Amino acid sequence: MRSLLLFGCVLVACVSLAASLRCFHCALSFGKCISGAKNCTNPAELCFERVGKAGKVSVYNSGCTLPANCNKTLEQSFQVFTVSLNTRCCNVDLCNGSGHLQSSLPLSIVLALLCLAGLR
Repeated sequence: MRSLLLFGCVLVACVSLAASLRCFHCALSFGKCISGAKNCTNPAELCFERVGKAGKVSVYNSGCTLPANCNKTLEQSFQVFTVSLNTRCCNVDLCNGSGHLQSSLPLSIVLALLCLAGLR
């Protein structure tokens, strides 16, 4: 029974690591992107949300990106002006549409502890 539970925990961990994230996708817009969800094409990609200011108006952009593009500022042309967008990334399905970008690390720790508790 113990080995079956351990196998199940390892299988769940591997499947969750290999699966692509589902993220909100939108081009530059004046509102948060909370529609247009798509699966990332590369399992290594994270969800991102870029936020910047065009005068006094907030501008948003979201989708999937590689981790190397996270925590960077991107200059992007929008209509007649250029906007500096700060890129924040997260690794939970649809996390780039919430007010608080989150990580799955706490969830991973809880799942690992539950698996270990079940092995005793």
